[in-house]
Amino acid sequence: MMIALSANVDGFDLRNILNKGPKPIFKKCNDQEFNFRIQLCCVDQLYPRVTGTECCCGYKLLDTAMEKCCHGFIIPFHEKCHANPLKPTKL
Repeated sequence: MMIALSANVDGFDLRNILNKGPKPIFKKCNDQEFNFRIQLCCVDQLYPRVTGTECCCGYKLLDTAMEKCCHGFIIPFHEKCHANPLKPTKL
């Protein structure tokens, strides 16, 4: 049995039934539809979602276990974020 993934019946999107979730899982990234459970959108750029990368820092994925975002730059988690992110200071 084949179901068109773009089917919309009475305002209800059948893709959400197929993904067994009450919450819609499809979002837009730069006018491109994507599944946010398996992809991330960082400033209009799609990336595959991998373990540890739950958010973005500017245009790049952030590994929250090892890194942090400092004024749009990714720095090691143990370094201090201060006014000049190009010269980080270790704690």
